[in-house]
Amino acid sequence: MMREDHVLRQVREVLEDLEDRRAYDRRREDVEGYDFSVVLKSPGPDKVAVMRVVRELTQLRLPEVRALVEGAPEFVVKCVARDEAEFVRGRLEQAGAQVRIV
Repeated sequence: MMREDHVLRQVREVLEDLEDRRAYDRRREDVEGYDFSVVLKSPGPDKVAVMRVVRELTQLRLPEVRALVEGAPEFVVKCVARDEAEFVRGRLEQAGAQVRIV
């Protein structure tokens, strides 16, 4: 009887450990989807249009937006999902900016 209790306890510990690992993997997968950042390489010929788009996308104040655009290369957004990064890149490219997703 003692031996069976010991074996059952070990099996429970292994199952609990396995459940913890699965939960950890699920949390990690949720976070790993947000590995993308958008870098403004150059504002292009129309800085004002790019500044409008950056301000709209980031909700930064005008002096911060100006510093970001004039200080290119700079991160526009960090740690976002792939589809959001693609959306930001598309909007900035429409305004004439050179952009890269990292």
